[in-house]
Amino acid sequence: MTYQPLGLESRYSKALYALAEKAGSVDATYTELQALKDACAGDLGAVLTDGSLKAKVKADILADVTKKAKMSDLIQKFVQVVAANGRSDCLPAMVDAFDALRAANNAEVTAVVTSAQPLSAAQQKNIIAFVKTTDKAIKAVKLSEKIDPTLMAGLKVRIGSTEYDSSLRGALTDLRTAMKG
Repeated sequence: MTYQPLGLESRYSKALYALAEKAGSVDATYTELQALKDACAGDLGAVLTDGSLKAKVKADILADVTKKAKMSDLIQKFVQVVAANGRSDCLPAMVDAFDALRAANNAEVTAVVTSAQPLSAAQQKNIIAFVKTTDKAIKAVKLSEKIDPTLMAGLKVRIGSTEYDSSLRGALTDLRTAMKG
């Protein structure tokens, strides 16, 4: 499984991935990047996308954030390069591209599970086992859960562009379509 991210974020994420791989810190880098992305979802994100602020101001803010969070030198330097090049608004997309590279290199897929109510640990385990049976190359599965009470019962599992629907609402829709002829 190989992932080839496209666009500006791909260049940055590929470079960061290569450096993290060389340092043997891909998973640690991933964890730090997720924390940074979470921070970008709040007020920091508004600052980074503010076109009236100069790149130097954004770089200083990001330097302060990464230092206070005690992030690795690799992340701190990466963020400084991104900000210095005026690309700080692309940081969340770069994190996503890095995550996609990491997942592809680890043969990991994300399964989006939509259910009427939260899944139990046993149900999660069964879904992970099911997803692994869909492709022998899959080594790890990351579940992303969504709650949709309109499903009534059952669940939907989406892996990439393929969706498996075992919900009551899906069954009723299929029945309605079959009866229309």
